[in-house]
Amino acid sequence: MKRRIAAILAALLAAAFCLGAAGCEKEPTRVDKSGYYCIFRGNGGIEVKVKRNQTERYEVVYDGTGYTFRYEEYTADGNRAGSNGYLGTWSEPGEHMLSSSDSRYHLLFVIKEPEDTRVKPNVKFDPNGAIEYEEGVRYVYEYDGVSHYPRIYGEYNGEKILPKEDLFDDGVVRCLTESGVNIRFPYEVGIYTMTCSIGSGEWATEEANKTYLGISAEITVEIVAAAEEEGVVEMG
Repeated sequence: MKRRIAAILAALLAAAFCLGAAGCEKEPTRVDKSGYYCIFRGNGGIEVKVKRNQTERYEVVYDGTGYTFRYEEYTADGNRAGSNGYLGTWSEPGEHMLSSSDSRYHLLFVIKEPEDTRVKPNVKFDPNGAIEYEEGVRYVYEYDGVSHYPRIYGEYNGEKILPKEDLFDDGVVRCLTESGVNIRFPYEVGIYTMTCSIGSGEWATEEANKTYLGISAEITVEIVAAAEEEGVVEMG
């Protein structure tokens, strides 16, 4: 009887051990992906390595190029991990966030506005018949019923830079009377505050437009009453 009981106990212990062993075999194997990384590749030789769960930044200057990106994931020892794909094309200035499909890797692709290398000319005025003037400050004309004002232009290193021939209103963008009324041009007796400008791209030549920025200035224009002519006395 004791032998039968011992055999049964041994069988039960063996079964429990087998079940425990089977349970251990079913435990999934965990892969350490902490060393994984991703390569974002774009045309023009762009190649950026990004570690798992991190973001890298890459900048280019806008020149009209469209940049197409794809990404590929790698294990810590440099073998392909299988996660890959195309992300699209970007060409406009701004910040563009590129991410892998599992959102584990991110690339902030920045297309910067090109630096404006144009220079700003000095503001100059053709007095245009003024009877008195202080350069760039005040211009005086004699009343004759016709509008009078100076003509704006630019100057850089002694070179005169003319606006385009059809510059709107000769560059006069605002003309205020002493009472603050906005008129087109000064012609009646009085004192006027004028704002004149030549915008970027409003120079006479394409070369000038590529070289120079726009200019603007505020001046005073004064229209004075015509001086009375002295009578001539003939001696007989």
